[in-house]
Amino acid sequence: ICYRFLAAFAPVCKKDKTKYEFSNGSNTFVSTGSVTTNPGWRVIFEEPKDDDTPGEDDQNANLPDVAEGDTLPTSKAEYTIKKTKAPPLLTQQSLIKMMMTCGKNLDDEALRKAMQENELRTGGLATSATRGEIIDNVFKAGLITNDKKKIIPTEMGLSLYQQIKDLDISKPVLTASLQLKLDNIATGEYDHNQFMDEIIDYTKKVTSDMLEVGLTVDTDNLKLECPKCGKGKIIEGKKGYGCNRWNQEPKCDFVVWKQMSGKTLPLPVISQIISTEQTKTIKGFKKKDGSGTFDAALKLNKETWKVDFAFDTPPATKNGEAVKCPSCKNDMKINDHGAFCSKDCGVKIWRKKSEKKLTDSQLISLITKGKTGVIKGFKKFKSEDTFDAALELKSDFTVGFQSNK
Repeated sequence: ICYRFLAAFAPVCKKDKTKYEFSNGSNTFVSTGSVTTNPGWRVIFEEPKDDDTPGEDDQNANLPDVAEGDTLPTSKAEYTIKKTKAPPLLTQQSLIKMMMTCGKNLDDEALRKAMQENELRTGGLATSATRGEIIDNVFKAGLITNDKKKIIPTEMGLSLYQQIKDLDISKPVLTASLQLKLDNIATGEYDHNQFMDEIIDYTKKVTSDMLEVGLTVDTDNLKLECPKCGKGKIIEGKKGYGCNRWNQEPKCDFVVWKQMSGKTLPLPVISQIISTEQTKTIKGFKKKDGSGTFDAALKLNKETWKVDFAFDTPPATKNGEAVKCPSCKNDMKINDHGAFCSKDCGVKIWRKKSEKKLTDSQLISLITKGKTGVIKGFKKFKSEDTFDAALELKSDFTVGFQSNK
């Protein structure tokens, strides 16, 4: 940090760069080189090597002195065969850097300048405060996934890219043109109302363009690996998305149903569950008793391989201390639906039992003591008659009525 602070006030690094073009018959050969005349801020870091070190595009940093028009003898000619390499996979850090500098390759000088000025203020596309959230949303939408630190596009992400890559909305030139107009508004060279009208018109146009494209995803085979068996691929069925090894030995029964608690799950959500194991909070799930709706995230339980609801709930406490799961000893959480293990080990105690709603203290008593005192007002099955009973937590962590014996 200290070095970077000092470097910010140090002189610029100056170099003499040279490019030679040699003609030999119909062939042109290029050689480039650079010599540092004033290291400037680089002295602070005491770097033994810098851009002067020859590389693939800088094979001879120390070029000979020649003048334009000189004729030189050809002493030797040889060639080597090489293969081009694909660009390295992005990490979150390199993606953010790319978002910061995406305007430097624009051909239009005015647009390039607008993006460069924007980089000084907010850093190219988006801002330092929103870039991370944007990338996180792309993860959550199931368009990309992580392989260690590398970002890998999913089949759905590649499909979306192929369908919108030619639209303006996918190109940094759009951000550059908007930034240029905003700069001109700030200096009084462009009318604010005209800009807003153009934004409205553009929004209508891009919406129409995307509807025209008709975004689709091949749901016959999402090319998502089955998270349970690790061998099969996820395919679409009539009621859900499951492993294609359901009828192959060894069989795999993994499936994510298209509907949960009265809500149809869109494909991006299902893809997100499979690839990232948890979604953000989804609104509008229907309660079993029909009394209304609730909001929850969906999480893939890797113990049962079922999709569970995940609620953003603080740990349950008793006398100021966290209540621990009776099975795995992690924190328990309590919400409107009941008590559940924060690590999804499978322990769940529903708040409602035989139409009787349990209190927080009764739930905590079941967790910590394995039983409750006598509770009044349980309803008999298919009857309006009520009865009183104590509850107990059984060895399989289900809740039952305590025996009188």
